Amino acid sequence: MDIIPFEFQWKAFEIIEQTPQHIYLICTKRPHNMVEFISQWLKKKPVLNNCFLGCTVENQKYIERIMVLEQIDYFKKFISFEPLLSAINYTFHDGINWVIVGAESGHNHRECKIEWVESIIEQCKSAGIPVFVKQLHINGKLVKDINQFPEYLRIRERPF
Repeated sequence: MDIIPFEFQWKAFEIIEQTPQHIYLICTKRPHNMVEFISQWLKKKPVLNNCFLGCTVENQKYIERIMVLEQIDYFKKFISFEPLLSAINYTFHDGINWVIVGAESGHNHRECKIEWVESIIEQCKSAGIPVFVKQLHINGKLVKDINQFPEYLRIRERPF
């Protein structure tokens, strides 16, 4: 697996630091690499108020990514359940500030059942975590327009 060079990551975070008027979402499938970089960043620089750190979790198999993310000593963290490819059960702990959930896009997208999205929403509500429903599969089609979602799934909560 390729790892983004440390020097590139450092330069990117310096740009984030220099542009506080923007909000950045840094999302990875390799949060263990993020742990190493952030620990080095925080030895010399402050936590960036305009930057959220996150990881992608597409199914239950990769739930350990959340546990790694939760260990990062950073106060703005999110999980992207996108593409959501199976039901996921997880008890959220302190430190996760936001969840994004959505179906896979693209020509040969894999199924995302509404029940899986509903379950994530309920888990987030129980934990007091804002959730953003990005896109759904409705009648076999990818739908991004929130007005076409069932009313109870028209959720666009944000922590910023």
